[in-house]
Amino acid sequence: MAQKYRLRAIGLPGEFFEPLSQSPTYPSEFLLRPRETFRTLKPTPASCYSSTSCFVPTALNTCSHVFVKVEGLKPSLTAPYQAPFKVLSRTDKSTLQSK
Repeated sequence: MAQKYRLRAIGLPGEFFEPLSQSPTYPSEFLLRPRETFRTLKPTPASCYSSTSCFVPTALNTCSHVFVKVEGLKPSLTAPYQAPFKVLSRTDKSTLQSK
């Protein structure tokens, strides 16, 4: 199917923009528009990341030993967790293990 294309001469960059319909404003009036715009802006609500709960496997509530993750920089080929530690006591949010 043949399509017809309409060719148009390339214009100067100033011809792409239409002239402003408003009259030139004074500097004091020019600053009023952004001020009014910023006064009407409302802040977005802050995020609360502390209310989210993390996944805890059910087996962790009854296991006798746990692995502890090593934080920070480590040399290559080192284990991300330390050897298993015996669980001495536990609550809903924490465990106490021997070292």
